[in-house]
Amino acid sequence: MAANCCSVSRNSCGNITLVGATREWRWTDAPPTWLKDWNGDGVIARVEVPELAAIIKSLDVPAVDVRGSVSGYGLPLIDTEDKMVAELAAEHLMDRGFRHFAFCGFVGANYSDKRSQ
Repeated sequence: MAANCCSVSRNSCGNITLVGATREWRWTDAPPTWLKDWNGDGVIARVEVPELAAIIKSLDVPAVDVRGSVSGYGLPLIDTEDKMVAELAAEHLMDRGFRHFAFCGFVGANYSDKRSQ
């Protein structure tokens, strides 16, 4: 399914293909079968599994990973500063007088593991 990006970013790009737009899609699903033969100009992806990273790399188009779960494929990554996120959250609570609080995250999720340290 293609959607005009204008509604999202005010004419900054042409069309984007929305992978999960036509049905419920989960990150644990296999990469879409059509992706191997896709003739697009670039990819912005939440790369959760090596299979998806390999397919994206084989497309030989500009690509950016926004997750950081899979390494070794040479995909540029847009990531958050997890240490800073944790520090800002703790500072926010302490500024409001809280002294006893805990972190509740997702075991095995790399961003959550980093924030818990």
